Amino acid sequence: MRDYDHRQLVRSKIPEEVVLAILGDFKGERAEEVIGKIVKNLQRAADSPAKLQKYARQLAILARLRNLVKETIKIVNTMPIEYDITQDYLYLEGKQEQKQEIIINLLKVGKLSVEEIAMVAQVDVDFVKQIQEKMSKR
Repeated sequence: MRDYDHRQLVRSKIPEEVVLAILGDFKGERAEEVIGKIVKNLQRAADSPAKLQKYARQLAILARLRNLVKETIKIVNTMPIEYDITQDYLYLEGKQEQKQEIIINLLKVGKLSVEEIAMVAQVDVDFVKQIQEKMSKR
């Protein structure tokens, strides 16, 4: 994708193509400028706030491939809609991993019941039991 001139993709009337501009050749332009153009055109091309949020989420995901997440989120946050990072897949994945670590540590301590651990970690009892089973197999 870096062989493509980002300017062609940014000018597209198709929002999915505009989002792909983040992967194109920036031709020496600063990343912030390019991201700003992408966001501005997405605002024009998206026909509803829900779709604009969807494209903003896609842009943030693709920005990871170029290590431009910080810049992208900063600019996306200036959009008239909110980009809810708590709905981002990687955010949710990290949150799940954190819960698993807490559960593992509480199981190792052995002072709480499975039900109490589930309540503390805010997960189902079955989830705690699954982790407990995996730990016993090691």
